[in-house]
Amino acid sequence: MLANVFTKTLRDRWLGWLIAVAVVGSFVWVGMLAYQGIDLSVMESFPEAYQALIGLRPGMDAGALALSAIYGTYGSLTFAAMALAMGAAAIAGEERKGTIGLLMANPKSRTTVLLSKMAALVVLSALAAVGMWLLAVATPAALGVNVGDLDVFAINVHMLAIVLFNGLLALAIGSATGNRGAALGVTIAVLVIGFLGTGLLPMLEWGEDWVKIFPWYYFAGSEPLYNGVDWEHIAVLLGASALFAVAAVVGINRRDFKGQSVGVTMID
Repeated sequence: MLANVFTKTLRDRWLGWLIAVAVVGSFVWVGMLAYQGIDLSVMESFPEAYQALIGLRPGMDAGALALSAIYGTYGSLTFAAMALAMGAAAIAGEERKGTIGLLMANPKSRTTVLLSKMAALVVLSALAAVGMWLLAVATPAALGVNVGDLDVFAINVHMLAIVLFNGLLALAIGSATGNRGAALGVTIAVLVIGFLGTGLLPMLEWGEDWVKIFPWYYFAGSEPLYNGVDWEHIAVLLGASALFAVAAVVGINRRDFKGQSVGVTMID
């Protein structure tokens, strides 16, 4: 085991994030190529609910559709899932595997270990956002696709904010409970319900105000790809993330660790 928890976590996790960037980036590339060869007006005949979920707009071209639907929607969901999985495994995963005792045998406090893993989560999320920004800028240029005034930087800022929100929420739950399943389950529920609610509730007469309860609204509600960064929405997501970070530190210092592998089957 490396003496530095931060670098060990980076070493253990960087490949998964790199694969995620490569896969989403390749989907954007293929999407731009494919969308150039079809009549995109046919998408206006799709159900309104589906159009709302993936951010379809009348008159979208290949560049806008690939960046909005593939990158801005499914790409952001992918990176949010990466972050919440990493957050849930940071402390609760160590307890589940029975390795938390070995980790704590080093001359490091609980808080230091937690902050090291938290810092690795933030760094990998930020590097993924930078990587996707570079790919989102380079891909249309390489393919000769005109993206017009689409704000790729803004969608990356919003993506990073929602990724950190989900990762630190899972980390807070896992640190406070030691239950990786609860951390995953609750955070996935928040992510999926927020995604569906943000897309569908505005279609209902009474849903316009209620949609603001969902974290995903603060990622997609201002349509950053078209309107730029909404710093108020970013502040909401980062403020909540900061609270989750504090809750994680408090939670990990208020309970006893499980000293052995709990609930792990032979298959696990």
